[in-house]
Amino acid sequence: MAKRRYASDARERILGAKSLLGSIPDGDVAQQLGVSRSSVANVRKELAIPPAPRASAGAAKTKSAPKGKSKAKRTTKARGRRRNSKVAAAHDILGTISDRDVASKIGVSAGAVLQYRQRHGIPAYRRGRATDALPPEPGEAPKAAKAPEKHAAAAGTQHIWRLLGPAEPVFVVATDIVGAAQQAATLSGHVGLKHVGTVHR
Repeated sequence: MAKRRYASDARERILGAKSLLGSIPDGDVAQQLGVSRSSVANVRKELAIPPAPRASAGAAKTKSAPKGKSKAKRTTKARGRRRNSKVAAAHDILGTISDRDVASKIGVSAGAVLQYRQRHGIPAYRRGRATDALPPEPGEAPKAAKAPEKHAAAAGTQHIWRLLGPAEPVFVVATDIVGAAQQAATLSGHVGLKHVGTVHR
């Protein structure tokens, strides 16, 4: 009975993080959600989602590449997958606020948010002005900003809510907490809502 309950709970967790399936290896998904790798693989196959692509074995082995460099590359790739999984969880709010704001909320660099957004064809947030330029390097003077154009009165204000429960953050955008709760009801494994920001349109 306990084993059946565990399988049901694991399935609910995995379905709640469905956006990660096929985008990162099953083992990484399992580690983030606290479930077994086989459970992740079974749900992914059930949803007909292909596994995450693997790096070519031939490209990984070169006679001239020192072991230290290979280990550094693997570490860099692992960090990149973790960053991408965090940005993927905030997919719905990309373009509704600046890349810097998204980065500060999920704990990654603005450059990582920019690269993910451009890779998925999501336009940059625009309010007066917007740019796809990376943040200035340390010590570099920021470029002068153009004066924002005058706009008509805002049509409305929307709010960003974080769904509490899964290991990875999931965000929704709604005009009020009722709308956020309705969106949360379509996702499994969430136990509450936390207001994290405002979007002025």
